[in-house]
Amino acid sequence: MLKIHKSTKTSGRMSGTPSSSHTGARIALGVACAAMAATTAAYASPSGIGLNALLTSNPTLTGAGVNVAQVEASLNTTPPPYTFEVNPASVNQPQSKFTYIYPSSTASSGYTLSNSYTSTQGSSHANTVGGVFYGGVPSSGSSAIGVAPGVASISNYEADTFATYNVGLSLSPQDQMINPTTNQQATVNQAAVINQSFIFSVPSTFTSAETDQYLKNIDWGYDQYVNTYNTVIVSAVGNYSAQSGQPDMINPPATAYNSIAVGSYGGQTETGPTFDGRSKPDIVAPAGETSYATPLVSGAAALMIQAGTQGDGYSAATAGGWSQATYEQNAVLPQTVKALLMNGAVQPTGWTHTATAPLDPQYGAGVLNVNNAYQNLAAGRVAVTPSGTTTPTIHQAAGWDVETLSNNGTSSNTTTYADNYILTAITPTTGSEDAFKATLVWNAQTSAAIPKGGSALVYSEKQTPIYLELFNAQTDALVSESISTVDNVQQVDALLTPGINYDLKVLTSGGNFVGSDTYALAFSTTATSIATPEPAAYALLAAAAGVALLGRKRRKLV
Repeated sequence: MLKIHKSTKTSGRMSGTPSSSHTGARIALGVACAAMAATTAAYASPSGIGLNALLTSNPTLTGAGVNVAQVEASLNTTPPPYTFEVNPASVNQPQSKFTYIYPSSTASSGYTLSNSYTSTQGSSHANTVGGVFYGGVPSSGSSAIGVAPGVASISNYEADTFATYNVGLSLSPQDQMINPTTNQQATVNQAAVINQSFIFSVPSTFTSAETDQYLKNIDWGYDQYVNTYNTVIVSAVGNYSAQSGQPDMINPPATAYNSIAVGSYGGQTETGPTFDGRSKPDIVAPAGETSYATPLVSGAAALMIQAGTQGDGYSAATAGGWSQATYEQNAVLPQTVKALLMNGAVQPTGWTHTATAPLDPQYGAGVLNVNNAYQNLAAGRVAVTPSGTTTPTIHQAAGWDVETLSNNGTSSNTTTYADNYILTAITPTTGSEDAFKATLVWNAQTSAAIPKGGSALVYSEKQTPIYLELFNAQTDALVSESISTVDNVQQVDALLTPGINYDLKVLTSGGNFVGSDTYALAFSTTATSIATPEPAAYALLAAAAGVALLGRKRRKLV
């Protein structure tokens, strides 16, 4: 059993290109590793995430055709050798699916590509993560089986190499902070999903201001990568260890706006918010440590990309004018995959959020349920209700959409842009009401430019506040809202009354508006029995359901 606690964390090795000696502190594998021994012979898909239910309804979803990447910190903190490689035999996958990428032995040649596993560079941690992520059909020699066993190819990166050559971070020990660059490149297999079961540590010598800049620079690099390559990046938030003496915090790179931050449900995990007050984690998954919760989400993302690529849920009758090609293109955007996974998550006992903090600080959107996410996708697109229409145009219990507010948003005054989704509460049984949930996701925008009169690039990141509000369309009363000004996710939930029309509104103010802010929206409803509470419980029930006790009207943004 290998355990590397946060008390052993040091700053990442920092060099513009890998040095020939490869000395210096390494990126810390700040998530402790669980037991690496083979599991029992009772082969089964990972449980507790809705996978068995999904495979019962659609057994073809295996991640087929999806290229993925697995980024691993070397277990050897003073390489070479770089101990980061997945052993194909341990995950029941052919060697032909793997490419290994790590620093070259000479600085001038950059990094090395290899198509062969090297046992001296093997990692038990990488084997376990890979087994959860994409482990194949079990053989007599191994018991690994994962969420997405049918993935097409796997690029297995050493963490510093990926941070340097792909994300474009400068890893120089002379730099006081990690600095981003505009030099980025896609993975060697153009991976659609990248799993990161490691964390960067904050150097102990940093001041508070230096730490903030360090974290912001890492976020910038990863967010820029997502914006450039439309890749789903899934990162562990780290494991909380009280004895480490370190503060409880969401660790980078899970702090990035545009990636999916994963915590552990029922195990060791960090809790939010982030260093700058944002809601993270985005989602949790059942595992003892976040190293192994993360590949559960990565595997689920691969299944969603396979489903989206093949147009699951597409119907010409309900596509709102989209062609199937457009449907498929939008279904696999990072925003869409993230919105679907978060909206499908199950809120555990104790889950809570507020209008200005859209996610629970421990559970995020809730516990991963890939079947719920898939059913949300398969329900098909729901188009924005045309401007001026007050009658419901949405009559389905679930669905998703991708829009840019400038495409079809209207201005209710000179500063507010809004898209409206007018729907009817759907309750299949008498004595029930609809438990409604909607999740909105968009990407923070990154830029780098030399300011007038300057000589060096200035890196900036802008998160446009976009709000999500639910109104009773017949009384104009606010039912639920998510109006965080710092997050790039929003989530509302409420109990809907049968026969009542509702207006789900996506809106932003003109002062914040950026034309490239493309959002993804997912919503779902589930019939739930109407409870008859004691009189004293009415106020509590109303608050939990998001009912507007004060009869608030539509907000006007300025």
